[in-house]
Amino acid sequence: MANSPIFDSQFGSVTIDIVSSTLTTSFVNKLLVVGDGVVVEDVIVETDATGLAGATLFQVKKSDTVGAAIIFSQAVANLGANATYDLSTATIKNRSTCTNGTYIGVLGTASAGTGAGVARVTIKYRRLNQNSQLQLA
Repeated sequence: MANSPIFDSQFGSVTIDIVSSTLTTSFVNKLLVVGDGVVVEDVIVETDATGLAGATLFQVKKSDTVGAAIIFSQAVANLGANATYDLSTATIKNRSTCTNGTYIGVLGTASAGTGAGVARVTIKYRRLNQNSQLQLA
């Protein structure tokens, strides 16, 4: 059995802020996978003192068709002021392998988001090799 390659900085994370009023019912690309790919290990969603409003569900999804498309999903009603959810507490939670060229994005279901609340989304991932990473789309 061959050993798995070990390299520095095998794990990474990226954080993006989503303003509630910018949520649409269409998938919006936020991040792009480059290199051989990454495994999404965790998604952490933290809201500010206002929180999200308007949509029914807040979702983090991927664009490729390998495995489940939805990585994270939580009711917007639960993402009000000062809320925190991650892959251990979300309604839908899927650690997911994302291949080169895959986009990771967000959307709100049923209706668009409203208001000025902010959700800070942190995605923690494991690189499949030293050249793999998530970058802003």
